[in-house]
Amino acid sequence: MLSNGEFEDDRNIRRAIGSTGDYFHFTFHPLGDAENPDAYTFPDPNLPERYAHLDQCVHRFKNKYIIGIETGNIFRDAWELRGMSQFLMDTRLNPSFVTRLLDIITEYKIVEVTKFVEHGVDIVQMVGDIASQNGMLVSPHWWRAEIKPRLARIIDTTRRPDVYYYFHSDGAMQSVLPDLIEIGFDIVNPLQPECMDILAIKHAFGSQFTMHSTMSSQHTLPFGSPEDVRAEIRARIRDCGSDGGLILAPSNIVQNDVSLGNLLALYDEIKHSGKLSSSVKSVPIKERK
Repeated sequence: MLSNGEFEDDRNIRRAIGSTGDYFHFTFHPLGDAENPDAYTFPDPNLPERYAHLDQCVHRFKNKYIIGIETGNIFRDAWELRGMSQFLMDTRLNPSFVTRLLDIITEYKIVEVTKFVEHGVDIVQMVGDIASQNGMLVSPHWWRAEIKPRLARIIDTTRRPDVYYYFHSDGAMQSVLPDLIEIGFDIVNPLQPECMDILAIKHAFGSQFTMHSTMSSQHTLPFGSPEDVRAEIRARIRDCGSDGGLILAPSNIVQNDVSLGNLLALYDEIKHSGKLSSSVKSVPIKERK
């Protein structure tokens, strides 16, 4: 933490806690005023100390739990370094800058993810929103041209047996869901019911990937009753719990407007209904490749 209360990460990106205390806000992007992405020096992804804590977790928990680790999904890394508004303008006004920046990030990511896999990670989580609740932040055409092939290259280069790839984006990003499946993502999060037709997605693609979350964080959890929460859980397990599988969870962070009763109902019903449905056959991810 800096003397002014801001936080700076190893990429020199700075954040400050917002007025509500719930979220960070960006205050500095190291490439914000740069004319060339090569002006920026990335952290060395080969430094052993970057993976010391990961080694400790793998050694301690590997025999009991699935080990997942989070990294940015290229699009997020690019705009965090450049600034969201500037990066989106660059896609139209300065495409050579964008191409070079995305290439640098991709090469960095390949080394980083390779290290994750070599150190024993089970799930590589590529995280960063590409959509709002009303649609994609960029056009699907641009995403397919610029982001998709680079994500595919990372997965193709780093994939090993028994390593799974997880993609996270909030919002209505279903237009590129088939692309995510095509390039090798095994798990997609969150499948947000407020802006997605969960059943339609399950019927169209559900046997090809594992659905993560799907519980309504905007309606059922904060405004429903405990029985509403239980009913939604039972419906999700019934409709989505087989042929590809379901990791049941809220579609976003549980906010402080969710009652304790609803939160306890969530855990209790998943535990109860999950046991009752444990005989339902789900096709393992590797069999679907």
